[in-house]
Amino acid sequence: MWILSWLFSNKKQSDEVWEEKDDSKLVLIIEDEVLLSEMYKIKLELNQFKVEVRPDWESWLKAIEELKPDVVLLDLMMPVMNWLEVLDNLRNKLKMDTKVVVFSNAPEKKEEALDLWADEFLVKADVTPNEVLNTVLELV
Repeated sequence: MWILSWLFSNKKQSDEVWEEKDDSKLVLIIEDEVLLSEMYKIKLELNQFKVEVRPDWESWLKAIEELKPDVVLLDLMMPVMNWLEVLDNLRNKLKMDTKVVVFSNAPEKKEEALDLWADEFLVKADVTPNEVLNTVLELV
């Protein structure tokens, strides 16, 4: 239960009050850990973001083309595909103003990810849902 209180504490992190609108920003979460993806989905939705989750890299490609997200939260360490290929393909498919936040427990990959078009790099073990929300708010 502690995770729910942690998730829902300080619901709004921005001083700006958001009204729910049809033009809410869309965040696509590409993450295979269901608990993490659901936690961040709820946190972002509570702050007026539209959120879609794709649990694998096989389904993200179609989602990118169909949804045209404003921000992508991308887990690097997922089975099947090399993350360097994914990040490169991701940038080729995204509209140029789409922001990419690499979300990983491999801090040694930060410099390489940022060199390959990631806008931000977060270490999963070191960030809270509020910090992820604040990062997304800064990027949109």
